[in-house]
Amino acid sequence: MKKILNEWRRYLNEFKMDDKYQDIDAVVDTNVDAQSIIQAEIDKQMKMNIGGRPINPIFLSNSIQEQSIPEFLDRVSDYKDGEKILDGLVEVPITVNLSAHMDTLRQIDRGTATIYAPQLNAFMEEGADYVRNYDKIVATVDHNMRVMQDFYQWLTNSSYLRIMKALALYTGHNVESIRNPSNFDPEKSMKSIFDKDFFLVSDRSGVKENHFNVQKLNKKYKFITEWLLPTFDFHFSDTRENLESIASLKNYKKFIKQQILGGSTLGPALEEFRSSEEFKKRYNFYMIFITRWKPILDKMRKFSYIEPTQEDYQESKSIIQAMCAAPDKGREIYRGMTLDVNAISELIGVNPLKLEDYMAAGEIVDFDTVKPFIFDFGVVSSCSTDYDVAYDFAMPFRNSSEKEGVMFRGDAKRGVYLGSYSAYPEEDEFLTSGRMKITKVTLRPGKPKSIFDFYCEQV
Repeated sequence: MKKILNEWRRYLNEFKMDDKYQDIDAVVDTNVDAQSIIQAEIDKQMKMNIGGRPINPIFLSNSIQEQSIPEFLDRVSDYKDGEKILDGLVEVPITVNLSAHMDTLRQIDRGTATIYAPQLNAFMEEGADYVRNYDKIVATVDHNMRVMQDFYQWLTNSSYLRIMKALALYTGHNVESIRNPSNFDPEKSMKSIFDKDFFLVSDRSGVKENHFNVQKLNKKYKFITEWLLPTFDFHFSDTRENLESIASLKNYKKFIKQQILGGSTLGPALEEFRSSEEFKKRYNFYMIFITRWKPILDKMRKFSYIEPTQEDYQESKSIIQAMCAAPDKGREIYRGMTLDVNAISELIGVNPLKLEDYMAAGEIVDFDTVKPFIFDFGVVSSCSTDYDVAYDFAMPFRNSSEKEGVMFRGDAKRGVYLGSYSAYPEEDEFLTSGRMKITKVTLRPGKPKSIFDFYCEQV
């Protein structure tokens, strides 16, 4: 045993390294194919957009070009025709409040709720603004409805809508079962292309600040959304038969018999009101709404729930690929992911153990790449113009001591900035494509872990 120990001590002294990293390649295998490893990771991560959502595979099979969505729309779509139509909208001269009146009429018609005398008296005695300004309001709203009919007709056949569909499907949908348009499975698709009300007919609370609504196309559309659409949504969504019954006070006598109205004169007063000019004007206003305005508003409401078809995906694919290849002005873009530490070491020509010391030091370090590394980011690649968004994307995959976070970054030569034309505008998404050459690597400490910035140029 003593002889064995002596031999072991002699072996350690003979092979002891003065420098921790002397002849390190003799004991650490750094012979890795960084090109293949990094490309494989890129291929895997490029199937997800910048927010981590899987990209529908049908978008990933050929290539893109444009500086911004507005520029793209200006060049290839007819959106200005839609803007011009909406410019014909005229602001309603008087704020029309139908809420209280419709609620009262509905309760009278159903005869189920108690209406107190002051409430009913106020209803009958108040000169409604839409009655006092009847002719002006009806003419204005009638005009706006004709404008909306023209706009609706244009929209359903527009190239603008096809582009909006493409952006909504790309940024907001996940149809994992689809490999290409020919394999489209309607059972596994999203129920609606748009994630909210395109015409803002429904309750607008919680609406995301993206461009998937008419108001973003033309601000004059706000004239419609100020009162007409909310009024329709809350008070005119009944069937036509129900609305006609409510508007005509058809069941008011039944109501008088069933309700305790707090005074013997209130019943006759309601009956007298039913025959007055005031009521006739109100009734006419309601009926005009029901017969002339409700049909187009119903169409607008239903429009928001367009189910995607196979043709939608086919067309969206070609549109997205066209965007990705357009020349860009050179804004900086970022894409975060994780890579095997050995691949990073091979890329910059630094032994993995030495690299650990650099990382532990907590200092910024610049490295040159040892040879030209060019990687293919495919026909559609999702990046961000916000460094922090891309950084967060790299974080969920840091579940191994063998991987480190990396950030591909560089000035875009091609692609398109989505911004508010994305279902997730907060991601500042930028679409691009093609090959990138890594020119420099910088180690940045912190946040909470170190990350390697891969400076790239598009080739």
